[in-house]
Parts: sequence; C-alpha cells; structure tokens
Amino acid sequence: MSKAAPHLSHPEYSVARELMSTMVENSQRPGEGNEAFMQAMSAILKKYPLPFTQHQDPAYNNRSIMAVDVGDPEGEQVLATVSHSDVVGVDGQHWSSMPWKLRETDEMWFGRGTCDTHGTGVSMLLAGLRPEVQRKLLQARKKVTIIFSYDEEAASAEFSMRGARMAAGLLGTESVIKTKNFVAGEPTELDGIITPMRAHKGRLLAHFRVKAPHAGHVSNTSQNAFMAGSSIVHEIGEYGRMLHYGSRRDAEAQIFDPPYSTVQVSAGEVKTGDYSTAPQNARFTLDMRTLPFVHRLRVDEMIDLITSQKLHGGEEATIEIVKDGEGSMTPADALIVRIAEAVTGQTARGFNGGDEGRIFRNSANMEGVTMGPGDLVYAHQPDERIRIASIFTGADVYSKLFLRSAGLPLE
Repeated sequence: MSKAAPHLSHPEYSVARELMSTMVENSQRPGEGNEAFMQAMSAILKKYPLPFTQHQDPAYNNRSIMAVDVGDPEGEQVLATVSHSDVVGVDGQHWSSMPWKLRETDEMWFGRGTCDTHGTGVSMLLAGLRPEVQRKLLQARKKVTIIFSYDEEAASAEFSMRGARMAAGLLGTESVIKTKNFVAGEPTELDGIITPMRAHKGRLLAHFRVKAPHAGHVSNTSQNAFMAGSSIVHEIGEYGRMLHYGSRRDAEAQIFDPPYSTVQVSAGEVKTGDYSTAPQNARFTLDMRTLPFVHRLRVDEMIDLITSQKLHGGEEATIEIVKDGEGSMTPADALIVRIAEAVTGQTARGFNGGDEGRIFRNSANMEGVTMGPGDLVYAHQPDERIRIASIFTGADVYSKLFLRSAGLPLE
C-alpha cells in the first residue's frame, strides 16, 4: 500500500478503519446469532460520545439490535437509519485473502460485509460522530437513531428480516423507531455516485420439484424428472419474455433497471442411480423479482404455471416457497425522498436488491429510501470490496441527511 494513498490523511481514517475491521471480524454469519457483533461494537462505542441501547429479541437470546442516538437522546426522533450486522456466507467461494479479516490496498477495503453492508454502518457512525452534526441536533432538541439490525440476509420465514421487524415493533416489543422516516443502508452507488432508491422489487424465492414415479432404465420408454423439469424451465423462459414486454409501458417501472419483472431458474439437484438410469427426482431453484404493483398477480401466475403443467410422461411438479415478499414504493413527493435527492443531487430510482425497507414500508407504514456507499456488483461476491473514499463520501451524504431531516441548514 502506497504511503501516498489519499485516504491515509483523512481525519476520520483511523476511526473508520477500526470500525470496519471490527464489523468484518464479528459479522453475524449464516445460521448464527449476532452476539459477537454486539459485544465488539459496544466496546468501541463506549470510547466515543454516542449513547446507545441494546434491545433483545423476544424469542432468541443470541440476537439483538443496537440503537445509537445522535443529538439529544431525549429529543424528537426525526430519522431512523438501519445497517444490518449479518452477511452472507463464503462456502464455495475462492478468496484471495481471509474473508473475515479486513485487507487494505491503495483504494479498497476487502472482506465479507465491507460492501454489504458494513460500509453504510461505518459511514453512518462517522456522520454521527462529527461535532457539528451532534451540536446542531442537540441545540434543536432532535435526534437521529442509527440502528444495527440482524437477519437481513436470512432466507427462512422465521428469521428473514427479523431484526427490522423487531425495530419496527412487529415482534410484540416496543418499536425502537418513533418516526415515519427511514434510510435502509445498502450499497447504491451508480457510476460511483450514491443514489437514493425509493422502491424495490418484490421477490419470490422457491424450489420446484419434479418427480417421476416410474423412472427406470434409459432403454425403456420411461419418465424422466430432469427432462420434464427442463420443459417447465422453457415455459418459465417464455413467461419471462412476456414480463419484459408486458411491463415496459408502466410509467412507475421506469425507475427500475431493468424496468420489468424478471425471473431466473437454476438446477439445484438431480438424483439418478447410475449412468444408465433416468432421474426420478429433480429440483430447480426459482428466483423471481417482481415490480411492486404487480407482485401477487405475477406470483400466482408463476405458481399456476409450474403446478398445472401437463407433463408428457405423467411426472408431477410441486413448488416449495422459501421467500415471498411484496415490493414497495415510497411516493416521489415524500419528504424523505426529496431530502435524499437534495443531498445527493440524484433522482431517486428503484433498487434491484432486497432490503429492510420492505418491512418499514409495507408493514410499518413508513416512508424512506435505500441509500449508501458501495457498488452492489461487489456484494455477496468473492473478494467483496468497497472503495475507501466511498466511506467518507457516505459520511458526508449522511451528515447532510441527518441535518436536513431535522429541518436544519447545512451551513
């Protein structure tokens, strides 16, 4: 690493690196709780003038959320920002360095979670630690609450977005969020510029299975689960093309890229006996991203397409839904959208990834945007990374957002 790297002279560099390193090393990993993350972050935050509280999940003692207040702890909460403590796994991926330890080059930080979504958490805390932000919010008797959640990446119905549901008071506990305005922290850089996202597509994640009860030796005229499943994949492909042409005239769809619902299929598992035996069972994984205003219609159509197929050999197809979430949209004229557009200089768009905003919009009747440093293309990938300069740009953007949300001038 070059000593001339510009980030080394940034006044917030050492704090930012300590925060990022701690988050990467203590991320909540798949199937685990987030106690290590909470303990490590508590130890760091006790060194800085940011009061925080920890809130235990009512059913799982190894999961909790942390709420960090910026401004007057007793003041009006004008904004809630959320960054999740959990990350996806690394099984089957080939990394050039340890994924659970921060690695630095001239321009990048590498490590699982650096982009999705510890980068947002570090930038939010840097913004909250800035004396002028704290002072102005305190004088106005306002506060912004930075929340670290859990299980954002979980796929099961029990755990999916559980931390966000708890923060919003949907698990039977008191809501940590007292305002209707939120920011979901996710990597939303487009061409290197942080861009607010006011909507995201819904998601249907499912397995469909094909069974051939009488599959046998390949020399016989027999059923074949994989070939029957492949015919369903072909039909899904045709349906996907219909989604493209059927959605392109919807005005609200134009904030998304691509501006239509999409569907992808992969083969998950094919079971055969030996090389001369036709497979009796085949499993395929379906991942469908739907425009928010057509989700239920498209999902019902897809389920019907799979389960109503008349397969030529008498094979049977069933579907197992793993995740079924409606998309969401905050109106273009909502205050938080207008503020986010003002501080970034970018028009709000639609987010292709999933995020906790769905919970806040659909289940808690809140308004907000998804926004943060990092490029989504690096998320969930081997050698996940984020530009170090993006962290400080993110802190600048969040600082302005904090003050504008409280009705305060930037100068």
